[in-house]
Amino acid sequence: PTPSGAAPEEIDWIAPRAWRHHEILRELQARATVVPLKFGTLCSTFEAIREVLRPLEAPIGDLLLQFRGKDEWTLRTLVDEDSLSASLQETDAELIAWRRGLAQLPEGRAYFARKRLQKAIADAIDRRVDGLQACLRQRLSGTGWPTAPAQISHRNGIVSADVAVLVDRSAFTE
Repeated sequence: PTPSGAAPEEIDWIAPRAWRHHEILRELQARATVVPLKFGTLCSTFEAIREVLRPLEAPIGDLLLQFRGKDEWTLRTLVDEDSLSASLQETDAELIAWRRGLAQLPEGRAYFARKRLQKAIADAIDRRVDGLQACLRQRLSGTGWPTAPAQISHRNGIVSADVAVLVDRSAFTE
């Protein structure tokens, strides 16, 4: 499977470049402060690079100060979507009421009600995972390390919720 509908030949082109980008960043990070920006901006000349970066000079300078001596780490939490769904359908009052109401509907209306129930379950899962992510960020706040939530993703029955953490290298063993 290719991400977001990208053609296999695009992946074949991007993959080695992304890995090289990762290797270069790892080497740079061992020697100096690195601002973790996303891979993928292409420029054909150094002047084109300067044009892209010129308006960002001050914000990048601020980021370099913020990231000096620190590394970005990601705390990834994986949740089994089917297990969480089953648990929520047994314990969440709103979902229990939905399920009870389904049994009393004629088949035509029940079909649409089941679709709405599926959406309500998905929303309840997202709320629970959001709460988990917020709890993790709150617990990490005691370290003094800045955190940021990442997107929640659903893949193959697994919900992934990431928390990015900016860790001071001198405190890494903690």
